[in-house]
Amino acid sequence: MNPNLTPIYRMKFIPAHLVTDYLEYPDGTVQIKTFESLRPISFATGSQSFQSTSKPSKAGQLFSSTISTTLREAIGYIGPVIVLIQLCDSKILVFGNPDIPIYFSHTHTDQSRAFQVDYDSDKPLLQLKNTDLFND
Repeated sequence: MNPNLTPIYRMKFIPAHLVTDYLEYPDGTVQIKTFESLRPISFATGSQSFQSTSKPSKAGQLFSSTISTTLREAIGYIGPVIVLIQLCDSKILVFGNPDIPIYFSHTHTDQSRAFQVDYDSDKPLLQLKNTDLFND
């Protein structure tokens, strides 16, 4: 396994239009409130990985983060979303926000369901402050 990749324990998402409150804090955390519970993303065990890198850019720093996995079942939602991942160390990271959401990129064949999320930002991924949202 590539030492720069971090295993993912669980993944969930929420359609961006269902987020009622999104508060970022200076300590790198975010609190999210929603109309509905988060929706799980079911993936094949051992296929998931997360990587985040940073590099200098003209505007300062560019943080690029990627999730790759193979889905167990198709995701039926195709609109803008916010994706949350729980790493094996229990940290919950947030990809996207209501203003700049994520769009899923997945390929389905009769053999596999490849799934990838790429997210670029001018700041590192935020950590979820209200973890009870993720654990519902």
